[in-house]
Amino acid sequence: MKRLFIMVLFGFGSILGARPAAGQLQGLPVHFNPKGGTGITIAGDFGRTVSNTVGGITSAQKPSTIGGRVSLGLPFITVGLGAGVYDPKVTAQTNELQYMGTMALKVFGAPLIPVAVSLQAGAGFLKVGTGTFATKAVNVPVGLGIALNVPTPGASIEPWVAGRVQVNSVSTGTAGGATTSGTQLGYGASGGINLGLPIGVGVHVALDWVSYAAKLTSPIASQRNKIERMTLGIGLHYSLKLPGLPGVPIVPGI
Repeated sequence: MKRLFIMVLFGFGSILGARPAAGQLQGLPVHFNPKGGTGITIAGDFGRTVSNTVGGITSAQKPSTIGGRVSLGLPFITVGLGAGVYDPKVTAQTNELQYMGTMALKVFGAPLIPVAVSLQAGAGFLKVGTGTFATKAVNVPVGLGIALNVPTPGASIEPWVAGRVQVNSVSTGTAGGATTSGTQLGYGASGGINLGLPIGVGVHVALDWVSYAAKLTSPIASQRNKIERMTLGIGLHYSLKLPGLPGVPIVPGI
């Protein structure tokens, strides 16, 4: 068990240190699972931006993402990896593949305690376009989630809410071959419900809101405006127990 724990931490750290980075998928909510659980959870997700405001003006662009995640739950730590196809809903742009990775630490909660609290951090990488003018975006959300454990015989019901800070780093190439980059700081909130059955099958729904403050000094034009987005996501998941780990997780991973 100790050896497995060390291997998971080492592997996750290596992923976050690589380029492209792993993490939060754009077009999907930032999912939390404060109650946690042990074992492996496989999840499929669909998300769509339902509101997109740039500089106080409502944008017609409402991107969507179809993706999948896999998470490994240990007694106090859960790590996850995932990928998704990002559709910018722009005629001149093609769909792009993006990647993610997350780590959550359960700080409070037990099977007989009605409240669970967890800390979570992640990173997501999305590259739009090819060649000299390709744009690369890295999103890093760090937040705190709180969940209620609703006692229901034969099922798991976990309503949750979470707040976070989020860093959006964007870089793009120029005609001279140089790279221009900028970082925008934001904050967000998400909430939803995780439902699961004893056989390991379940469904999860979440709503996410994020706001980035305008940064007039940024060399990236899109970061000079205040950005607000609301995203709705829904998905299915299946959880299974690993030999040697206690418990069977019946709610989605992070």
